[in-house]
Amino acid sequence: MIDLRLLIAAVAVAVALSGTSFAASQRTVDVITHAAFFSEEMKQSEVVDPHVFVQDTVAPETVGPLGIKHVAGLRPALIERDAKTLPLYTANGKALGMHLGTWLGATLAITITDVGGDARLDAVFSGLKPQGHYSLFERHSDQNPVTFTPMDGGGNSNSFVTQADGTAKLSIKLFTCKITAGRSVTSLPSRTRSE
Repeated sequence: MIDLRLLIAAVAVAVALSGTSFAASQRTVDVITHAAFFSEEMKQSEVVDPHVFVQDTVAPETVGPLGIKHVAGLRPALIERDAKTLPLYTANGKALGMHLGTWLGATLAITITDVGGDARLDAVFSGLKPQGHYSLFERHSDQNPVTFTPMDGGGNSNSFVTQADGTAKLSIKLFTCKITAGRSVTSLPSRTRSE
């Protein structure tokens, strides 16, 4: 079994949290795809997923919109234009073993609770790559350059492996009780396994 390291590819989920403090005892947050989040933040003319690639015979080797260099014959997936049946690849041309529709079909429900100053994030995932290795990070868009921090503050409990059906549950004690404007929760695959 070979470990295939992905180029910090996002799972197609990012949670837009704006100005959230945990004054309430429970909060459920809305979820959008990472492609939509990235495209809006970077003011792209169309929704692009900079982390996954589709075949395009005329695409040259180049650097994509997030600075990821990809081989000739591949380009970043265009969410609204590309057929959902197109197979996905890494920037180096290795098949991810899923189609664009499957990639976009991943779901995430997050609830953040605060009980006496003890904040927890509970996440339920479905539609992810079976036996995929993932990690949850807080993205600090308000910093220059943008940085990522493990959701638990130390990288000890922010990672998980999906079940054979592509589902997972994760509960994390948050290291801070405030997520401010310009920050979001992002799930990043840390690696996938391939025979």
